[in-house]
Amino acid sequence: MATGPVISAYVSKSLKEFHGKRFIASSPLNTHLHIVNGGNIEMVDLSNSGFHEFTGVIEGLTNLKTLLLSGNDLSLISQNFFDTLSSLETLKIATCKLDRHFIAMKSKRLISELVCLKSMDLSYNYLYILPKDIFYYNPNLEELILAGNNFKEIPFDLTTTPNLTRLDLRYNSLTSLDAQTTLELDDQVQRLGKFQIKLEGNVLSCGCESIGFLHWMMVTNVELDNNMNFTCINSAGDLSDTAQYTDLVELWRLCWGKSFLAAAVIILCFIVIGFLAVFLFVKNKTLILSTLLQFIWGFQLKKRSDYATGVYIGYSDSDYNFPCHALRVYLENTLQLSTYLEHRDLLPSADKASAIIEAIHACWRVVLVVNGRFLNGDEWALFTMKSAIHSQSPSNPARLVVIVEDAVHRSLPNELLSVVSEENIFVVTRWTLGTELKDWLKLRLYF
Repeated sequence: MATGPVISAYVSKSLKEFHGKRFIASSPLNTHLHIVNGGNIEMVDLSNSGFHEFTGVIEGLTNLKTLLLSGNDLSLISQNFFDTLSSLETLKIATCKLDRHFIAMKSKRLISELVCLKSMDLSYNYLYILPKDIFYYNPNLEELILAGNNFKEIPFDLTTTPNLTRLDLRYNSLTSLDAQTTLELDDQVQRLGKFQIKLEGNVLSCGCESIGFLHWMMVTNVELDNNMNFTCINSAGDLSDTAQYTDLVELWRLCWGKSFLAAAVIILCFIVIGFLAVFLFVKNKTLILSTLLQFIWGFQLKKRSDYATGVYIGYSDSDYNFPCHALRVYLENTLQLSTYLEHRDLLPSADKASAIIEAIHACWRVVLVVNGRFLNGDEWALFTMKSAIHSQSPSNPARLVVIVEDAVHRSLPNELLSVVSEENIFVVTRWTLGTELKDWLKLRLYF
């Protein structure tokens, strides 16, 4: 701030505008200048003159509304230079070689007294940052020109400019506007009824990360320049224009289709694996529980020697020939396993239900010989099957063994299938004791 003597300059009382464009070749404004009779001056144009060193004080322009300083050298300016111009409504300081560090740190203070400011031009000063609250003391600002700088985003807080309706950001370094900024712009246009933003000259992004911004440009009520068509660069690094990306569904598929397909396949795999895990658990829950008990708590499985009888043979009363002869003979004579047969071992005086249950629990293995009559016509056969199902326990998870006729294989009840593994079910086409069935019985019953 100038500290020297006050220099008085006399002007006519009727002077309202001073047009001094290219007024002088070079002159510093580092003095205390008092404009006598300058109370009626409303506009001063000093554009493209040779003024520099804006460190002085100018008094007397109490009603100045418009000040045009574009094209001068404002690289050196005091932070209180505009303090005496509180009536100023339009300030143009474009192409003024503004010090970027000074603007980043002191610009809020520089214009803090311009409470009536409605239009400001800071274009072509190659600025890259402004204080977010630079316009905190300028709530009446309606137009802001920031073209020809290096801003990568809207460099100020839109909430501090409640009356802003025109924003010029042409020829900056913007690639897109984030979701919060576009939301604030939509709020501005909804509140004020109009809002214009100029983006020409920015190389926008029309890649995957900017789908939201591209969509916003198509649906917003904010007025965009250049017919909403701007130069952009896609994900491959090729220059294009935003008009080619009106089909955002196709762009979304190109960007995220493969990722979402992969995610869907992974989720499907997890669902299938989960389904299979549940199915296998339900199918083999006794065996799985037994294995876990053995692994975690050292649970001991029962052995054949822990049971009084080797094998309980369950069958339909009307189909006793195969189980009571061929099967019994093989188990007793070849495998040396004792057997329990209802027709032979059930005492006439005994309670049949209790005897069947006791006999099953006393046997190492339970073999069910299942055919159509077993499933559909014999109540005691079904009782035997249900008792055998309930006899399954973690201490003897493979107790239940099923020999089933092929014709009814698909009709086995779910409650039976839920406790018997596939390895313990043997399907026969006819009731004969072949080599394959013998080997299977030996593996399932003897060991």
